[in-house]
Amino acid sequence: MNIGLKIKNLRKQKGITQDQLANQLNISFQTISKWETGLTHPDITYLPELANIFNVSIDYLFDMDKNTQESLIIDALNKTEIYSKELKHKDIYKLWKDLYKKYPNVLTCKYNYIRSLFYYSDKT
Repeated sequence: MNIGLKIKNLRKQKGITQDQLANQLNISFQTISKWETGLTHPDITYLPELANIFNVSIDYLFDMDKNTQESLIIDALNKTEIYSKELKHKDIYKLWKDLYKKYPNVLTCKYNYIRSLFYYSDKT
């Protein structure tokens, strides 16, 4: 999920309007609308305040929450085992390619993506 959709969902969960959020940040509601529709992204200086308003971490705003990340990796490892038994090599490759794009600095993702690239990217 992109940060704009994350902000929109958090704002709705909190039960506040774009205008109310904009007032808390001293910006226009149009700016919030542009974030939520993906036309623009929040300036880095707004991230701590957004995290504070929604009572989440900055990592959470970027889907980098440690629990979510670990859960996705465990799920991918389990799927890899299943796909391997079913000879779904392209699925293994795609799974790790997508996770590596999302978490390029996580060693498990990097290792499994490179491994899948080497072993599975050209197999049917």
